[in-house]
Amino acid sequence: MKHYQQMTVAAVIGGGLLLAVAAFADEPIPYAQGDALLKRYQCNSCHAPYAALHGPSLHDIARRYAADPTAQQEVETMVLNGSTGVWGADSAMAPNEVPQSDLHTLIEWILSLR
Repeated sequence: MKHYQQMTVAAVIGGGLLLAVAAFADEPIPYAQGDALLKRYQCNSCHAPYAALHGPSLHDIARRYAADPTAQQEVETMVLNGSTGVWGADSAMAPNEVPQSDLHTLIEWILSLR
């Protein structure tokens, strides 16, 4: 019986740690962090949070991809490789050099702006 109690306690503690890690992983990207990345990689020269400039607003991007389970990867690929015509015949985005860790965080932040 004692062995069973020890296993139960270990399972509860281990499960609690897993939940804590999962909760931390689901924390939203702070606005200031996303905005800083937007500026660092000069995305703000074509995109603004709520206004279309040379490209769509960040809010419009987030809304367009809201129901797309592959949105993170799709948008990351567009940023790295560039895109043409996704937002109309006149829209084009040149390829960008953004380190993968920053790119992932930036796109996750943009997609959260719904």
